[in-house]
Amino acid sequence: MSPIDHFAYGLVTPVASYIMSSIGSLLGLLLAARARGAQGGSRALWLIGAALSIGGPGIWVMHFIAMMGFDVRGTSIRLRVPLTVASALSPSCRRRRRPLPGLAARQRHGALLAGGR
Repeated sequence: MSPIDHFAYGLVTPVASYIMSSIGSLLGLLLAARARGAQGGSRALWLIGAALSIGGPGIWVMHFIAMMGFDVRGTSIRLRVPLTVASALSPSCRRRRRPLPGLAARQRHGALLAGGR
């Protein structure tokens, strides 16, 4: 069995992935905060933007950058483009549905913090 190296490029990829995750999550929270003050169709657009920024840079990009630092000596690691694109769309589509119920209930801040409805 070939040896696995999780830090093929040192700490560059884990640190870069953490920074990108933090930026994506911060952006998502800022957009969700804007949605609280909006009404109607603009509220939904703010929430969709929040979901895309948390699901895209917040979740997927973090994992993708971290995987780029992964190496198995003696083997070549290749990415399948359609599968990679599908994996990029998956967290964004899933996250888009979750913020809507939690942010719609303005009176239940404790439930939102606890992850409930």
